[in-house]
Amino acid sequence: MKYISALPKHRMIRSLLILFLVVASIPAAWSYSKDQMKLTDYEYKVRVRPQLRNIYQDYQTLLSYLNEDLKAYKKLFPAFQNLIADQTKLFKTCKIADSENCTPVLNEVLANTKTILQEIELPPIPTTSEKKNQTSILSYKLYNELKDKVFDYHMLLFNFHFLYNAEVHKPQQVYIFKQRSFEIYYQFNMFIISLLPEKFEDSFQSFWNDFVRPISSDVIFSTSKDEFIIRINQLNMSFNIFHAYMAKRNHVEVDRKIKTLLTIMHNRWNNILKATLR
Repeated sequence: MKYISALPKHRMIRSLLILFLVVASIPAAWSYSKDQMKLTDYEYKVRVRPQLRNIYQDYQTLLSYLNEDLKAYKKLFPAFQNLIADQTKLFKTCKIADSENCTPVLNEVLANTKTILQEIELPPIPTTSEKKNQTSILSYKLYNELKDKVFDYHMLLFNFHFLYNAEVHKPQQVYIFKQRSFEIYYQFNMFIISLLPEKFEDSFQSFWNDFVRPISSDVIFSTSKDEFIIRINQLNMSFNIFHAYMAKRNHVEVDRKIKTLLTIMHNRWNNILKATLR
């Protein structure tokens, strides 16, 4: 699915310039061929996928390091990620009429969206004037759109649940859940990124689109190595660009705990490459 930026156009142009400059500073593009990859499905499940999950957790921690107010949203990350897992279950069980497994899955998905609606909070008012105007405009806009999307999705599920039990639904309606869940997942993450210090927003948006989103919504749900292998060059390039910008560019000042976390993430990614390329 192609994602359109929720950030202003001039910010996207600046993001592309940053991307070009950082890529130019990296010694090589690190592109690997399939002949170099010796990963089995078993090794993917026991060596690669757990490390990808850890990197995703590290990413959430990194966000809270850059803005401590984001700790209030950390419990929502798995809830929004579950929307992606939920749509996979829905597609498998509810596209067939009279599936005995559909109703329990629908109940589970409805409970998850209800939890999100109950727990999501307004973005905190920033303490620095640097972010105050931007937050009042962009972050609240994204927040309101997010609430609306979650509510609409919840009602869509509720209506589908009613029609399914009444045996008058159309199984093909499950196809719309995938698109809606991805839209919501995207909106939540853009909302979170909008609350970061402005100098980090562009790099985080690029990193989320090219690395975090693929691993958190596709790769780590797969028991096969194939999805990971298809994406490895994109993931590798994105990770190294982000790491170079955050950890190595002199104009970006980060404190020691952030540098330590970035080193941990980098080591995890190197371990993934070692397991994959032999």
